[in-house]
Amino acid sequence: MSDENVPNNEKNNATNEEPKDVTQANRILTANSSNENKKGNGHTHSPQSKHKNAFKNAVACIRRNAALWTALATVVIAITGIAYTIYAGMQWCEMRKSNKTTQQLANLAIETESPDVWEYGACLIMVEERLAFSDKHPVCSDSNLHPAKSGSEYYISIEFENFGRRQAITRRKYIQMIILPLNTKLRDKPIYDPTKVIDDKAAIRPSGVPPSVERISTDKPVIFSEAEVADIKEQRSVLWTYGFIDTEIFHGRCQRILFCNSSSYQPCPSSYTDRPEPRNSEECKNNPN
Repeated sequence: MSDENVPNNEKNNATNEEPKDVTQANRILTANSSNENKKGNGHTHSPQSKHKNAFKNAVACIRRNAALWTALATVVIAITGIAYTIYAGMQWCEMRKSNKTTQQLANLAIETESPDVWEYGACLIMVEERLAFSDKHPVCSDSNLHPAKSGSEYYISIEFENFGRRQAITRRKYIQMIILPLNTKLRDKPIYDPTKVIDDKAAIRPSGVPPSVERISTDKPVIFSEAEVADIKEQRSVLWTYGFIDTEIFHGRCQRILFCNSSSYQPCPSSYTDRPEPRNSEECKNNPN
């Protein structure tokens, strides 16, 4: 059978068919060429790809260890809180020291510049003698609290001396008199009648050289009977005077000065003469005891 008798379709099939080995070899060559091209273009091992992979790995690691990171964050917050607490405590201590120093300086200024008033003694002043002289400088009729005349009017006057640098301004006064039999003691603690506390504005000036005293007297005179005068003179009875004055020692600060005296020189209970701590002016005004 000649070539001329072979159908055209068969010839074409024969022409298009290739050996299987050749086809496989072409595929291998094509794959290798593709890989070479990828390497040449830098798509597989570029730095950008490496960074992306590292980021993805880090994110995956964080997700796998979320509890660990939460614990670490809690520890960091706790440490920060402790550090802040310590710092705040140190600041508070410094502020407290500063406030304490400021208060000490203020107290020193008050103590240095404030008047220093103490009771000097007590005396009786007859009305006639008080009216004859200036009220600022009355003359004591009897410095031992011994009335000389019955039926006469006497003022009970308390003498004070100011050892400070500034004058003391009195705001209130309370002067009480009582006559008790000899060897009869005063009650342990004085009780001041608020209705007998008198508003009084007077000045106790610095003593200076020579020393001088200022006197604060009762507003109303007292009259002694003949029996009282005799008993006090013969020391069968004792005349007691006690009370207080409120002085302004600094703006808004009040110093209460207690006093107590007797005609027989018997000592007064300490509660009648002890010096209380300075107080707010309103406290002195509203609390007589």
